[in-house]
Amino acid sequence: MKFKVTINEDPWTIELLAPDIYELRHGTDSKAITDDNDRFIHFNVGYLTLNVIKHEVHHAYWSYLCLDDVETFTPEQMSEITAVFTEKYGEKELNKAKEIYKRFTKK
Repeated sequence: MKFKVTINEDPWTIELLAPDIYELRHGTDSKAITDDNDRFIHFNVGYLTLNVIKHEVHHAYWSYLCLDDVETFTPEQMSEITAVFTEKYGEKELNKAKEIYKRFTKK
């Protein structure tokens, strides 16, 4: 199953892959993977849960913080960043994860 969703006003491709296909593309050390450069999230059907979806959606939203050039944060700075991030995106993340989960699980 493959479909598009909008995250932060950008189209993202969401795909549910059979375990063997997932393993060929991404190996065996993850349940899902988010690529913020190509804007896709791949899920291994064998590990599909709402928590896994929430985890990957978080990676997608987190990528918009543009922190690639930052090397280190103090614990206090990281705490503040995550608090502001949760304030700004927390509800959006949860709603997007639920939307994806419903699309995967509807009969």
